[in-house]
Amino acid sequence: MERLDPKLMDDLLSDCKTPADVKNLYSQLLQRMINRSLEAELDVHLNYDKGERSEAGQRRSNTRNGKGNKTIKGEFGELQVETPRDRDGSFEPKLIQKRQIRLAGMDEHILTLYAKGMTTRDIADTIKRLYGVDISHTLTAYGC
Repeated sequence: MERLDPKLMDDLLSDCKTPADVKNLYSQLLQRMINRSLEAELDVHLNYDKGERSEAGQRRSNTRNGKGNKTIKGEFGELQVETPRDRDGSFEPKLIQKRQIRLAGMDEHILTLYAKGMTTRDIADTIKRLYGVDISHTLTAYGC
């Protein structure tokens, strides 16, 4: 994983004048990272990327079926998360599990790992150690 472009960081932080502004930016980044990671989990579960067409004459046994909205509470307030669904209901997200409503400190740890430039394998190992959630390093790369 490459480190974030310093110019991008400067642009993101340019409007942050108070601690509340930084908290708001952090919450927005975390929310987007979680939503992208959940989409990546569904891609892995279904074994195809969103928008990818099946071959002519082929039908997929399971497909996407919209999203459900839920509010997750974390150290930085409430986040509105869009949890993708599959048609046969077999998708069980690992990052934010069904009926989970609290992040229990996970939000801070994930962004810290990315900010420190850890490899996707190291991030997956750390998430496993901290939260007991087994996420493959390739799945972690989708969230970057």
